[in-house]
Amino acid sequence: MALFNQVARRYTPPTFSIYLVWLSSMWMVEGVLIYVLWIMLDSQILFLVFPLLMIFSLSVLLWRYRLLRYKFEQNILEICAQLNATQNVLGINFRFIKNVKWSDIKPVYAIVIEFDDRFQALTTNQFNGHTTIPLPAYCLKTVTEKHPDNNDLLNEKCAYPAYYPIV
Repeated sequence: MALFNQVARRYTPPTFSIYLVWLSSMWMVEGVLIYVLWIMLDSQILFLVFPLLMIFSLSVLLWRYRLLRYKFEQNILEICAQLNATQNVLGINFRFIKNVKWSDIKPVYAIVIEFDDRFQALTTNQFNGHTTIPLPAYCLKTVTEKHPDNNDLLNEKCAYPAYYPIV
């Protein structure tokens, strides 16, 4: 978990509200600059430049937002791949999921840790409080006076495995 936290601190996924504040402040600064230039130069062509500057600043901020989000996702995927390479032997699989809904602006991230049968077999054998002592499957019978015909020494099951607590 420390690796995931380290990547999340280093490559923090951007929040869209910060970019909206940046975009609105950039548009206000651009508007003020266009107005000042219009007063100084008295040129109507500057009003055509203002929408182009707005579109350019919007595209730059969207590119920056997607770049930071892509870096975050790629680094988390790299950590998941590294952990899967080492922990897959134990039956642990890490998956990175991004839920994107068209109604929401920001994606929701999740890391799913899957445990398969190898992990369950490892933990049940490792932390079992009892042990099985195998007993012989057949008992040796001796010829007795009550049953003189019974000369077969290995004739029936007489023991089953028993569970004894580990002391």
